[in-house]
Amino acid sequence: MTTNTVVKTSEWVERARALAPVVVQWRDAGEQERHVPRPLFEAHRDASIFRMSAPQAVGGAEADEETVLQAIEELSRQDGSVGWNVMIGSNTAIIASYLPVAALREVYRCGPNTVLAGALLPKGTAIPGPGGFRPAAGWSVS
Repeated sequence: MTTNTVVKTSEWVERARALAPVVVQWRDAGEQERHVPRPLFEAHRDASIFRMSAPQAVGGAEADEETVLQAIEELSRQDGSVGWNVMIGSNTAIIASYLPVAALREVYRCGPNTVLAGALLPKGTAIPGPGGFRPAAGWSVS
């Protein structure tokens, strides 16, 4: 049995690889400071890494999931925390892509340097009902 371990490269994986010297330069500082140092964040932002998952309607690349995963995998090889932070930003951009275009433009109104990051932590349930679902007790709907 043979296993193919060759990772297909893309522009995004190559951009991630090109950032390796900056990651190496700031890796120890990030570990000591317990956050991504600003110059390291800016290098990734300036390479549009945080925009690879953003919708095209707001200037993002809207890259496919496999490409995004391969780029994050490359960044994680360089430094796990960098990969983690890019993953959070990528997932948030993917979630934002479900917003109507007008809402997307409002969220990304700061322009091409906008970086979204966060997490959804739903703590409730939805109950099937007429026409769809309704939130169970404990959730508010406005």
